[in-house]
Amino acid sequence: EVTTAFRLRVFEAIFNPLVTYALQHSHITIPLTNRIDAWQNGKLRRVLHIKSSHLPPEQGGHITNAEVIKRAKTIPMSKDILFRQMRYYGHLARHPEETQHTVCFSNTNIGANVRALNGKRRAGKPRHHWIPQLEKHIYTHLRAKGYILHNRGTIFDLAKKEDGKIWLRECGAPARESTAAAAATVTAAAAV
Repeated sequence: EVTTAFRLRVFEAIFNPLVTYALQHSHITIPLTNRIDAWQNGKLRRVLHIKSSHLPPEQGGHITNAEVIKRAKTIPMSKDILFRQMRYYGHLARHPEETQHTVCFSNTNIGANVRALNGKRRAGKPRHHWIPQLEKHIYTHLRAKGYILHNRGTIFDLAKKEDGKIWLRECGAPARESTAAAAATVTAAAAV
């Protein structure tokens, strides 16, 4: 029999990196965020041997997804991706000499020039870009922590302070508890 702690460690080590690979510089829509979180909750239910939440309480069901995340001592993948995106944004803000900074924050990139010269707009719904969407999250996140942000320049200034240490402290991912502690909680909950 494989212990729950080992199963959680394997899940965290294999599946999280597979799903979140290279998503720090992609725009993720709300429906996709919900699908990623639902997938994570489904897999955590299997790892923790928790029955599906659509069962009635007398059959061991009705355990919410928030409770599943709490028992696994982890955070939703959507939050993990958001924190990775904010860390990457801070990296780009601190390094204006890099090509990625120029492409993300300059209006002089090739795509903008081609469309401006042709004078035509793409057919269909306007595409989402990760910088404007992420800046909304950053404004909300940092204003909740008491920072006063006026524009992109103030975000850049905060990202550059103390060589990025403030940015990592405020926008870095929250610390996760060890999987051993998570397994102990799961074992205690199963005993009850």
